[in-house]
Order: sequence, then structure tokens, then C-alpha cells
Amino acid sequence: MGFEIGNHTLWHAHLGKYDGAVVQKQLAQAQEAIRKYVPGYTMRALALPLGVFPKDPQLARAGSYRGHAYHHEAILLVAGPPAPSPFSSACDLYHLPRIQIPGSDFRFWLNYFEKHPGGSLSAMGNLR
Repeated sequence: MGFEIGNHTLWHAHLGKYDGAVVQKQLAQAQEAIRKYVPGYTMRALALPLGVFPKDPQLARAGSYRGHAYHHEAILLVAGPPAPSPFSSACDLYHLPRIQIPGSDFRFWLNYFEKHPGGSLSAMGNLR
């Protein structure tokens, strides 16, 4: 349908609390669960539960569990301002801020981009 499905672990696991085997199990099994409903689909992004990386941050990028591999091209943090353009040297695909839209946040970001269509973060101080 044109939208992306991202990994968020099998049960919203706090990845910083677990050893590497549990981290890989959470990420690989989440991908396999999605593949049951969307055969062949590969999740390209991980939204970190609670914004917490595993003790070994490389395991957030790629790993495997019982023959089921995963590889994330981007990792989203728990919250933040708009991300820099992927063409900017400031863009870090493995530490992307994520705009959450509960409550008034949705209206805030709609207003922000209406007033700043280029997404300039320098104007943020004037909006809050």
C-alpha cells in the first residue's frame, strides 16, 4: 500500500537490558512475524523501543537468530525534532530523530512545517 513497516522488536523489549542473543531473537523474530502476513517483506528500519540501544549497538543494525537474519538501514530514536536531509552531512541514519504524534505534538508539527516548509531547525526556538 506504499507505506513502510518497521521493526520495533517482538514485544517492545528494552534492548539495553538483555544480552546479545535475546536482542537478536527480538529483532529477527519480529521480522519473521511480519513476513507471515507480508511474505518476502524485509523491514529496513528499526524504531528503538524506549530509544534504548542494545549493549552492543551493532546488534541493532544487523544480526540473526536461528537462521533468520535482519539488517536495518536506519535506526530511529524515541523522539526528537525533524531529521536532517539524507543529503546533509549532519544526517546519521543510525541515530534518526523520530517525530511522535500523540496529543498536541501532531498539531505542533503540522503548524511547524506549514510555517517552515523547508524544515529549518533554526526556527524552532520561535515556535514553542
